[in-house]
Amino acid sequence: MRQHILVTCLLVLDIVVAADTQRDWSKYPMQSGKFDQSWESLATYEVPEWFRDAKFGIWAIIGPQCVPLQGDWYARNMYMEGSRQYEHHVKTYGHPSKFGYKDLIARFNPEKLDYEKLVGLYKQAGAKYAVILAVHHDNFDLWDSKYHEWNSVKKGPERDLVGEFCEAALKHNLRFGVTTHLARSYSWLQTSHGADKEGPMKGVLYDGADPKYQSLYHPPFEESPRYPKDPPDPWKLQWYLRVKNLIDQYQPDLMYFDGGYPFDEGLTGRRLVAHYYNANSTWHIDRNDAAMCIKKWPVASGHGQFRDGTCIQDIERGRADDLRDLPWQTDTCIGGWYYRQGIRYKTVSQIVHMLIDIVSKNGNLLLNIPLHPSGDIDQQEVTFLEEMGKWMSVNGQGLYGTRPWIVFGEGPTTYAGGHFNEKALSYTPQDIRFTAKGDTDLYAFFMAWPANSQIKIRSLARPLSKTARVGSVTMVGRKELLAYEHSADGLVVKLPETQPCEYAWCLHIKGHHLRDFDVKQLKKLITPPTPETLKAPTVIEAVGGTVTLWADKAGIQGDSPKLEKKTNMPKSNLGYWNNPKDFVFWDLEVKEAGWYDVSVNASSSGVISQFSISTTEQSLTVNSKKTSGWDDFVTYKVGQIQFKKPGMYQLTFKPASAETWHALGLISVKLTKK
Repeated sequence: MRQHILVTCLLVLDIVVAADTQRDWSKYPMQSGKFDQSWESLATYEVPEWFRDAKFGIWAIIGPQCVPLQGDWYARNMYMEGSRQYEHHVKTYGHPSKFGYKDLIARFNPEKLDYEKLVGLYKQAGAKYAVILAVHHDNFDLWDSKYHEWNSVKKGPERDLVGEFCEAALKHNLRFGVTTHLARSYSWLQTSHGADKEGPMKGVLYDGADPKYQSLYHPPFEESPRYPKDPPDPWKLQWYLRVKNLIDQYQPDLMYFDGGYPFDEGLTGRRLVAHYYNANSTWHIDRNDAAMCIKKWPVASGHGQFRDGTCIQDIERGRADDLRDLPWQTDTCIGGWYYRQGIRYKTVSQIVHMLIDIVSKNGNLLLNIPLHPSGDIDQQEVTFLEEMGKWMSVNGQGLYGTRPWIVFGEGPTTYAGGHFNEKALSYTPQDIRFTAKGDTDLYAFFMAWPANSQIKIRSLARPLSKTARVGSVTMVGRKELLAYEHSADGLVVKLPETQPCEYAWCLHIKGHHLRDFDVKQLKKLITPPTPETLKAPTVIEAVGGTVTLWADKAGIQGDSPKLEKKTNMPKSNLGYWNNPKDFVFWDLEVKEAGWYDVSVNASSSGVISQFSISTTEQSLTVNSKKTSGWDDFVTYKVGQIQFKKPGMYQLTFKPASAETWHALGLISVKLTKK
C-alpha cells in the first residue's frame, strides 16, 4: 500500500514538474517581488490586519443571469432539458437553439444600478469591505476586459460595472474586492453544445454549437461535465491574462477564486496569486495588503490544490465548527446568489447569530444581497440592511478589531461545519460567544435573553485561572455598570431591565489577565457531550398498506446529511450528503408481516449514486436514477423487503461504498404492502 502511494505521489510530482518546465512562462507575465509560484514561497503569506479587523463585508452579484429572475446557474441549466430553468426559458424566451444565453446578455441592462447609493447602504449596514462579482462561470466579464470580447463594456449595458463599483467603494472609504468564478467556465458551459433528447425539438442543436459563438460558449470539450480538471492550454492562458488584467486595472484589496488554485495541480493559479501579492506590495510600499480568498476543495475532486497558510480559506454557505488558528471567511447570501422571484430571505436575527459565531472562531462574513435585473434592490432588502445597521451600530465594538479568545464560546448549540452546510439554529441564553482585545477586554455575546435577566458565563469560573481578575461588566450600548458575582461556578451577571437592541446582546468585561486560563480544563468544563447517534424523533408505525418514511423523521449518523427545504417541494429533504460513512435510519414498528415494495423519492444531479436499504434481515443495493438537478426529485421502485413477523425494526439508508457514492437528495422511502 505504501509503495502504491509513493508511486502515485512521484507520478503527480512528475506531472507538476513537467508542467513547470515545459510551459512557456513568458506568456504568463508576473510582477517581480517576494513571492513566486512555489508552495514554499506562498506559505510566507500573512493575512492583512485590515481584513482581520473588518469582520463583515457585503457582496454585490449581478449579471445577465439576473435577467430571467430565476436564480443561480441559469446560463448552464437553461440548456439542460427538463430542468426548472430550461422549462422557464422555453416558456418565456423560446427554445435555446433560437434564443440562447448570448441573447440574454443583449437584454442585460441594469438601468437603475447606482453603486454609490448601494455601497452607501452597505456602509450603513456595518460592512467594512464591499465586493463585486467580476465574472461568473458564464464567461461574461463585468469590466473593460482587454482579452475578452464578451464584457459589459462591449455587450449588454455597455458599462464598466467593476470600475463603477470600485469608485463607489473608494468614495465611501471601504475596502474593495472582486470575486472570480471563471476557471470552471470551460466545462460548465458545455451544456450549450447539446440538444433536446426528446420532444418536437429533438436533435436540434442549441446555439452554443454555432462556431461563431465559441468565444462565449467555448469549443466542445468532453473531459468533464461541470468542472475542468485539465482544459486546453489556450484556456489556461486566457484565464490567467483576463484575471491578471482585472487585478492590474482595478487594484482590489480582496480577491476570490471559486475553487482551489486553478489548473496543473494549482500551478497556474499559484503564479497568478504570486503576481497579485507582489503587485499589491508595490501599491502599498512593500506591505502586502492582499486578502486572497480561495474556496478549499479536496485535491481528488479536480478543483485544484489548496494549502493552509498560502491564502485565506473561504467556506461557501457554511462555517467552521471550532476556533481556527488562521483567519478564514464564510460567503453566503440572504437568498440565492442571483436574484430569484419568490425565494425567502434569511432574517436579520439569523445573520447576526451567524456573524457572531463566525467572528468568535476567527472568521469574517461576506454576505450577498442579490440585485434585481434593474440593478436595484427591493424594499425587503433595504429594510434588512437598515436593521442590520442598527444592530451593528450598537454592537460593532465587540466585533471590529477584535481577535478570538482562548475558546470560541460555550453552550448547548453546536454546528457541524463545512461547505454548503447552513441550517437554522435555535440558540438559548446559555449559548455564549467570545471575542477579545488583548487580555484586558473580553466581549461575551449571548444569543437569547434569559427569562430571569441573568447570564452565567461558566468559562470564567475562578478555579480555571490563578491570575485572571474581573474589574467591571457593562452591556455594549449602555453605560451603567452591571452587578456581577465571580465564583467557582463562573461569572454571573445581572442584566439591565431594558435592552439596547434586538437579536443578540454583548457584555463588555474589563479586567486583567483575561486570557490566562487553563484551556484544557476550560474545554472539558464547557463542552457538552456529543451522542454517537441522533435518534429518530418518533417511532413510525407500519400498520399495513402504505407507510412513508420522511426525511425529516430520520435519525442521522454523521455530520454531512442535512435537512433542507426546496422551494418547489412540499416536504424537506436530506441534502449535502458528501461523506460515504454517514447514513440515516428510521425506527419502524411493523404490525403486519409480509413483503413490502420499496420505492424512494430522490434527486441525483447528473450522476448515478449507489446506496443500500436494509433491515437486520435483508438488504437491497440500488443504483440511483440520474436527475437534471438537485431540485428534480423522482420516485422509483428499488425492490422488496420482507418483514417476517410483527415487531420493531430499524431500516437504514446508507451509501453502498465510498467508490460508488455521490451526494444525493432524499425526501422519502416508501413501503407498500403487496
